[in-house]
Amino acid sequence: MLLTDLPEDILNIIFPYLNAHDFLSLTCSTKLFLAYRQDPTFWRILTQSTFRLPPQPFLQADGERWKWLYQHLLTKTRMFSWGQNERGELGHSYPTRDELDNGSPDQTWQRWEENRTVGWPSELNGANEVGVIADLQCGGWSTTLLNSIGQIYVVGVLHGQRQTNVTPKLEALSFFPAFPPTTKDRYEPSTAIRQYSVGRSHILGLSDSGKVWFWHDFRQAAVQMKSLHVDFVENISDSNRGGVRRVVAGWDRSSIYVNGTGIVFWPITDAAPSARPAIPGGLRTIPRVGPPQLMVNDRDTLLLDTMTIPGTSYHRKLSKEYSELALDMSIGEVTNHIVLEGYIVFTTDMNRIFAYPTDLGPESYYGRGTAPAELTTFYQSLDEEPDFQISDLQGSFRSFAVFAKSGAVLTASRWFLDAFCILALSTSETLPSPDRIPALQNSSIISIAFGDYHYHALHANGKISSYGTEPQSRGAFGLGKGKLAKLRGIRQQGRDGKLELAHISRWSDGRKTVWFEEEKKMWLQDMVRKADEGEAHGQGIGDHSDSQIEVLGEWFEREGREWSRGPHPYTHSTHEAIEQTESEDEGAYFALKVSAAGWHSGALVLVDEAKAARVKQKYVVKLPPKHPSLATTISQPPGILQQMTNAVSGFARWLSGPQALESSIARSLPGPPQATQNQVEPSENENAYIWHDRPFPRLRNVTGELMPGDGPAAEWRGEEPPFPTSDEAEA
Repeated sequence: MLLTDLPEDILNIIFPYLNAHDFLSLTCSTKLFLAYRQDPTFWRILTQSTFRLPPQPFLQADGERWKWLYQHLLTKTRMFSWGQNERGELGHSYPTRDELDNGSPDQTWQRWEENRTVGWPSELNGANEVGVIADLQCGGWSTTLLNSIGQIYVVGVLHGQRQTNVTPKLEALSFFPAFPPTTKDRYEPSTAIRQYSVGRSHILGLSDSGKVWFWHDFRQAAVQMKSLHVDFVENISDSNRGGVRRVVAGWDRSSIYVNGTGIVFWPITDAAPSARPAIPGGLRTIPRVGPPQLMVNDRDTLLLDTMTIPGTSYHRKLSKEYSELALDMSIGEVTNHIVLEGYIVFTTDMNRIFAYPTDLGPESYYGRGTAPAELTTFYQSLDEEPDFQISDLQGSFRSFAVFAKSGAVLTASRWFLDAFCILALSTSETLPSPDRIPALQNSSIISIAFGDYHYHALHANGKISSYGTEPQSRGAFGLGKGKLAKLRGIRQQGRDGKLELAHISRWSDGRKTVWFEEEKKMWLQDMVRKADEGEAHGQGIGDHSDSQIEVLGEWFEREGREWSRGPHPYTHSTHEAIEQTESEDEGAYFALKVSAAGWHSGALVLVDEAKAARVKQKYVVKLPPKHPSLATTISQPPGILQQMTNAVSGFARWLSGPQALESSIARSLPGPPQATQNQVEPSENENAYIWHDRPFPRLRNVTGELMPGDGPAAEWRGEEPPFPTSDEAEA
């Protein structure tokens, strides 16, 4: 039998055994196999197995995207972070030990004070040295990375209220000597982490062999998790009975899902293993509310008294063994679960959503068989969608989101769960419903990352948008801080920044996109400088009203979205109008993952440096020179004759001595000046950014009236927003 005679289901079994080169060669061999070139199953399995990528439900059937990820992950991944930085959790902008030792106390304090808040995304120091980054997650005071060989790296501290030894640089988590760590040269299935989860102050990791590891302090080795009541079977497929499918760390609880057992959880305490008092029998216990938590004497294993959520043990593959469990069969097989403060929420393959309270006292902890509460109002909120199908469940701390295959996104909070579980006991009360935020609907959202009070949405086009509250304006939105944040449309309410959707303009879709380009930051700084110097209609940024900030935020947002097309052709620019070019198919910065916790966030981004340079060059112009013969032009590749001339000149300067050579090199470096908030005027014969001589935009207010100032109204990208009438504005 020829290979071409095999049915499709057999080919789908064979393809994953091929590497990328062999698979592409096979698809080029015949017209029949050419149709499989973008096969989503092959590229998904190859990409996830090669780079240990976490599941991506929305990309499950997108073969072209999986192939694109495989081609770019190896060389273009970058890690960015922003927000609060008091414990070094961002991995950058934090004083190093050398700076603390060598700098004066005043200098050290000043730098720490300036960088305890980072409002613009910056790359983690040393992230390019850990290998290909497969995943990132934020904890309460930390940021963690998982690389493609299964090592976890961390910055910050795990427990910011108890630990003071900050780790400002990426460091690999460790194991006891009995369990050697996996490395590039040595694969260790017991310590190679295939999936991990970060809670508020702890980390759980699941190894390739099926071991469950726990870290409570960066400085201490991992301990292995065991349960008094559940056997974790290692070295088997995670679909077999006893295999651990996933680990999920939460605010004050941790959990795992065990096939054939269900969702197993236990409390987390602040007590360190080394500080636990001994008890008879050679074990150690932790004083806490709830069941005793035990650890064996050899220090590398935690033996836990765990709780299993009733009704979660059903497994389709093992259904015959559980046919007598009516509750489990009625609930269905658990497909996903999250751990929130006080609750575990989970979905099943029967398209249902349940919640189970975990915040219980010792008197009700044992022997309790209460069934999980079904969150029926999620279905009722989508009555207009008879074929409503749950595609994903995501959340942390006090907030969560349910994703539908139709593109709908429903969100809820801890307060919703409290009210639902109380009112569900009464048949006469109306049950609360989840929120359906307009800006999140049908927006191709792949994931939502929840911090304490802010959250981010990751869209299928690789863009990240911000929402919620920015505590104490610490930069958690990633939109800049101070006056830059106001230009992005962030309202101030006391010390906090607000992007709550109830306050978003009625003519805006509500998105505020996180930007990674440094030149965009320089552009905003230039606009702030002009406003403070009186160019913004006699108003500084701090003098604008909330309604004016709203309009400015929308205008700058639109400019940023169309950034790759080039500068907008202002009619009142002193430079000649620049022809706009078409936008790049994919942005130069394409986010693969966004995470948030506490008051900070992070993102895993694919960066196309060549594309970023091309876009940046669109905003560089040559200033009119006073001496044309000395003019600096925008960089162009020199011809062969010019290269030979430069080589001869360089050799002559080398003979003249190192000072002449160094001076020559300095003169030969072109490029735009580095702008700051107090940018100085560029001198003659220099390149500059196009916005250097463009005024602060004069726009119409939400009332439809032009803001004070001289000159015409600034042009909008696309159609000008439909401003409300005076009556609507007053309303």
